[in-house]
Amino acid sequence: MNRSLRIGVALDLSASAPGLWDGDALQAAAFLAMALVRCAGVESCVALDGAPGPESDQAGASARSPLPVIGRQAAMQSLDLVIELDCRLPEDWSRAFAEKGGALVAQRIAADLVADSEAMAFARPTALLPAPNFYREIWVWPAYAAAHGSYLHYTTLAHVHVVPQLWSPAILEQTVQAQGLDWQYRPGRSDWRLAILEPNRSSAASCHLPLLLCDVAYRRQPELIAGLCVGDSAAMVDGQHFCHFVDSLDVVRQRKVQFFDAIPAFAVLGSRADALVSHHWGQGQSYRHYEALHGGFPLIHNAPLLGDCGYRYKDFDPEDGAQSLLHALHHHDADLAAYRAMAGKFLAMLDPASAPQVSAYEERLAALFPQT
Repeated sequence: MNRSLRIGVALDLSASAPGLWDGDALQAAAFLAMALVRCAGVESCVALDGAPGPESDQAGASARSPLPVIGRQAAMQSLDLVIELDCRLPEDWSRAFAEKGGALVAQRIAADLVADSEAMAFARPTALLPAPNFYREIWVWPAYAAAHGSYLHYTTLAHVHVVPQLWSPAILEQTVQAQGLDWQYRPGRSDWRLAILEPNRSSAASCHLPLLLCDVAYRRQPELIAGLCVGDSAAMVDGQHFCHFVDSLDVVRQRKVQFFDAIPAFAVLGSRADALVSHHWGQGQSYRHYEALHGGFPLIHNAPLLGDCGYRYKDFDPEDGAQSLLHALHHHDADLAAYRAMAGKFLAMLDPASAPQVSAYEERLAALFPQT
């Protein structure tokens, strides 16, 4: 690839869009840019507003973006590649960009098939239902390739390619330093405060199975569980069916559980919780996992792509999950040094600056812009 590429990452930068810690898109954009600017032949990487409807105010968009922002008109004239990240640019803009020779890629970072199926089944609004468009390629993380890759291919008519997920502790460390937090696991407690921080926007990642898991563990050894914080769940407590569900749990009846609005991991782990309990259905790559591992916090999970990190249990098996949680309670402190070492080795493989990660994105850029 001989040319010097100018790349834009399209993000929803409207005032109502999720912020840095409300969703994954802004962090994903920052990590993606860290890798792209290290790729051979890349001159620059900026952001442009992919909010639905009219373009957001430039000053407001810049304040919300992790990357320098340029307007859509300037992007049309100056960029060679635009990567939509969890947003959809206006169709007329996309058509004009493609007609002038620009390359448009969609980077998908969610369980699209599940989310879109639920939106259609329950008449929920969505702005990201795939449609034949002007994409040269669709990029997906490994966790989503098998379940969602064919759905994206046949609904967009674009080829789907797996790209590595990227993560760095830089954003987390900058945030906790700015807030004056000493953010790491502290051994020594005989009972643990637990946290469940699933987004609860889809059945692909919800608090239901982790609640069952924690309840089984509590019924077995109640003295080992001091409390449970459930994030992004306060609105669910108003629902009759959810109330019937949680009222069946001993850990709830004994007033050990608190339900909160959305709350980031750094605001919970350490100050309110000692361990993170998670469950995903075909969505096993989570920044929350990486944050917990980076801090040395026990992670009880069912994510196969984490390898030997954390304490893994069988899918949809609260009995096995309870056993993993209780094992962690009894052994984590003694094994903390080895736990940290294994986590550090795994997280280093996600580093946007690492040679394998950069090489993987260079390969995709070379396919989009072959030498002539």
